[in-house]
Amino acid sequence: MKKKSLSFEQKLQQLEHIVSDLEAGDISLETLLKKYQEGQTLLGACREELDRAEMIVKTYGETSGAINDSTSSEIAPCS
Repeated sequence: MKKKSLSFEQKLQQLEHIVSDLEAGDISLETLLKKYQEGQTLLGACREELDRAEMIVKTYGETSGAINDSTSSEIAPCS
């Protein structure tokens, strides 16, 4: 059976829970190591998603830059 893919927010929430468990310090060494490994996996997945999102934002910024440059002088500064 295929495991359901977690959203970025769900991964981040799980990672926060793991960090809390590790910081509490009341778990066995074996459990600590398993949770640490799971946390590293989640952290890697979150970083990959953030990297993809950053690329999308940069690409959008590059393609819409000419439009923004020509209209930026028309926007009045905040008082």
